[in-house]
Amino acid sequence: MLYDRPYMRSPSFSSGPGGFLKPLLIALIACFVLQSFVEALGSRASNEVFFDWTAFTPEGLLVGKIWTLTTYAFLHEGAWHLVLNLLAIFFIGRALESDIGSTMMAWLALAGAASGALLWFLFNMSGTALVGASAVAMSFLTTFCLRRPDQPITLLLFFVLPCTLKPKWILWGLLGIETYGFLFSELKGAGSVAHSAHLGGMLAGLFFFGYMRKGQFGHAVRRPRLQRPSWLKPTKPARKVTAPSGYSVNLDDRQVVQQEVDRILDKINDKGFGSLTAEEKRTLDNAKSHLGK
Repeated sequence: MLYDRPYMRSPSFSSGPGGFLKPLLIALIACFVLQSFVEALGSRASNEVFFDWTAFTPEGLLVGKIWTLTTYAFLHEGAWHLVLNLLAIFFIGRALESDIGSTMMAWLALAGAASGALLWFLFNMSGTALVGASAVAMSFLTTFCLRRPDQPITLLLFFVLPCTLKPKWILWGLLGIETYGFLFSELKGAGSVAHSAHLGGMLAGLFFFGYMRKGQFGHAVRRPRLQRPSWLKPTKPARKVTAPSGYSVNLDDRQVVQQEVDRILDKINDKGFGSLTAEEKRTLDNAKSHLGK
């Protein structure tokens, strides 16, 4: 099967959470359990102390509780709030971490949380508190959409209806929703959704994308390239060919097969595995037996 091949088992195609994402998800769940325990069994005074030292508030920042710029992200208003953030962080984060690495993911999460809190702080100077990892999720989503704007992904609307969209349209849609909510809900004091924090997370994602693209963090982060298996290494320099859709490959000509495999692998690097046609996938399957001889 195609998915059993070495380059499909590389970290870039890993389906599970990576070195930073898994601890982050565990920490979010563990902190919610601790929060629920304190709320259920603690006194009113203990609850106030707990949230005073962990949730983000304008008053806390002004007296020097700078750690709350990140600790607030580990608290949530309820189970549903937590589940939505976990799903977003997991599905976007596992694809992004394989792309930029665990270290950059950690810095992006910190920047997303802090940026979200600071932007929220500018427009909420009252005695309210900010909780939730939505700004972190938004920073992941923004970076992913900017790095892979045209790679189609399939979402389940309302967890039922499959919908395939390009990430760039998802990003524009969310930006419009959050901006509208910020202008016509949050600024008017209506609702409890921190749209400004979401926008702050998106700004962090935009910042990271720009600086990673320019290599400002010590090295340029580029999309990982697929490493060809030994049976695909060319015996002589091959010229790239571009074949139209509906093509057929002469499997008896080794050089033609090699050229076509090179083109397909380049397409995977540029647009992702999901961009391949059924015929191109079949060509990869057949190429192993012919080139391995």
